Formats: sequence, C-alpha cells, structure tokens
Amino acid sequence: MAKKYEGLVYLEPIEHVYIHKVTNKVYKSVTTILGLIEPEFKTEEIAEAIEHQKIEKKREQYIGMSKDQIMNLWQQINDEANEYGTHIHELVETYLLKNKWYFPESDLDKKVLNEFNKMNFELGRECYPERVVFSEEYEIAGTIDLLVDVDDEYFDIGDWKSNKEFNYYSKYKQCLKPPFEHLQDCEYVIYTLQVSVYALLYEMESGKKCRHIWIGYWDKKQEKWFKIPVMYMKHEALKLLKHYKLVLLKG
Repeated sequence: MAKKYEGLVYLEPIEHVYIHKVTNKVYKSVTTILGLIEPEFKTEEIAEAIEHQKIEKKREQYIGMSKDQIMNLWQQINDEANEYGTHIHELVETYLLKNKWYFPESDLDKKVLNEFNKMNFELGRECYPERVVFSEEYEIAGTIDLLVDVDDEYFDIGDWKSNKEFNYYSKYKQCLKPPFEHLQDCEYVIYTLQVSVYALLYEMESGKKCRHIWIGYWDKKQEKWFKIPVMYMKHEALKLLKHYKLVLLKG
C-alpha cells in the first residue's frame, strides 16, 4: 500500500531548497550538490559560437538566430521539459497514492499509466512516493520518487526520469570534475550518483540496507517506460557528501 510521508523537512519549490519545519534550517538539494562535479555548460559562449557558424555547418533550427534568440530557445526547451517531467511525477504519485484506482482523461496520461504497470516492480509491504530524506551532518536533503519498504531489513528505491535523452556515456567525451574524474559526464552516471545518495541518506536514517535501485525512464518518442537497474555506488555517494561538506566549510 502506498502512503504519503509527512516528515520534518519539506521542499520549498521556488528556491529549490529544503527547510526544517521546526528549526527553519535550510538544506541544499542533492541535485544542487551534484552540480559541483558536473562540467560547466558555457551557455553564452556556445550560443555565440553557433551564431557565427558557417551556414552550411549550422543546424537548421539555428539559421538566422542571434545569440540571445538561441539562449531563449534553450531556456524554453528546458522549461517545457521541466513542466513535462513535473506532470509525469505528479501523475505517478497520484496513481500510487490512490492505490492505482485513478483513471485520467487524457490519452497521454492513460498511456503513461498503462505502460507504467508493465514495469511490474515490487511495492513491498508499504511504499512512499515523493519521500524526503535529509542529513543534519551534511546539510543536504532530497526527494526519493519511490521508497519501497521491503521488510525490516531491506528497502528499494525507484526514480522517474522523462528527459529527452538518456545517455550511458558522454557524447562530448567529458568526465566529471575531481574527485569524480574517473566517471563519464552522462545521464546514467549522474542519476546513479543521485539515487545512491538517496539510498545512503535513508540507510543513515533507518538503519536498513539498500537491496535494489532502478530508474523508470519514460521515453516520450516511443511512449514507453524502461526499467533501468543501477548499481548502488555507496562509496561514491559518501565521497560526494564529504566533498560537499569541505566546500561548505570553505564557504
């Protein structure tokens, strides 16, 4: 049975920070600290380079566009992707909290939920959609899309993704920043680190062990969910927390 979790920390959606209900202490999000190790995307420089590209080398969508227009287009695409992703998250959360007794009207929503059921993952004895976890020591928090309480010893974690691409390696041959330069800068690695941090935070909170982690990827083109198992990178997750703590101490 799915249950709504009411904890001490909640997400403030505008600034995208987590706030403790009692102490008002602010925690950075896990996605924010992941940004510390991702290579910077130099938006203005790249947009300017595209503006001055020779027309025969320029993508059709950028022909005749200025640097500012290119940047505005990218922002529009990003905003639309975020809105779409939020809708998918909220749809799945509602469906689970209503114990699958939810029948949307739109064809897209029906397709999403019909395909969602085909993943056939375990819901354990209880599960919690949008479950917030946090650490006082490291001053960070995050939201697990689905925490599955398997039994007294183990738990599973599921995470929903609906972005345009899901790459298993960097198309630009880039790696993450130190101390993670041994890892590729791609969706698979970033998401694996993200859910591994969630698992570590919940282990710290509950004393249980992480049994299984997977990503549910909604492919918009194929209109299909893919269940992608990922490793629990506990060592790297702890390293990321310690790396963030050092950055925090340095101000």
